Amino acid sequence: MLPLGSRRLLVLLLGLIAVFLSDVASEAARESVQVAGRAALRRDDHSRICVDKAEGHYLCLYSFEGHNWSTGKSSFMNEATMTQWIFADAVKRNGPIQGYTILSSGEGKVVLKWSGHWTTIDSEDDSSLSEFGGSFVIEKGTGQFANIEGAGTFIGKMTNPFVQVVEWEGEYRIRE
Repeated sequence: MLPLGSRRLLVLLLGLIAVFLSDVASEAARESVQVAGRAALRRDDHSRICVDKAEGHYLCLYSFEGHNWSTGKSSFMNEATMTQWIFADAVKRNGPIQGYTILSSGEGKVVLKWSGHWTTIDSEDDSSLSEFGGSFVIEKGTGQFANIEGAGTFIGKMTNPFVQVVEWEGEYRIRE
């Protein structure tokens, strides 16, 4: 049996080890997780308000629905349902865009707030290519993603007037 002074020292040492390990575990929980994905969405609804027809200036509100597939090393919202609202201030189908996206799965929900720019390149054969890109921040989450925070970037294109494909990447962490 250890003398009383040695037992106190051992208890103190074990206590310090426990504090160290809990601090390391807390720090690991705060580390950022790198994520990426690809989404396909179909336009659900839209409204357009003409500001200046001669200039081709419109205010547009679009609603899209679709799915997300995780493409990063860490799986994030794989096969999640994706709902997106886009507000565009477009002149000849070019201009700033902003909106919100909700990713929903059995694990919880994540709300993204984003902004970017939309560019349309017209061609002589009456076809056009619309591309967009920007950045997002994670506003909030529920379920497994309660206390989530993070940010990232996205790029995408309209494959036709009703369908968009988006690729995104970013990082997140769960706050304590």
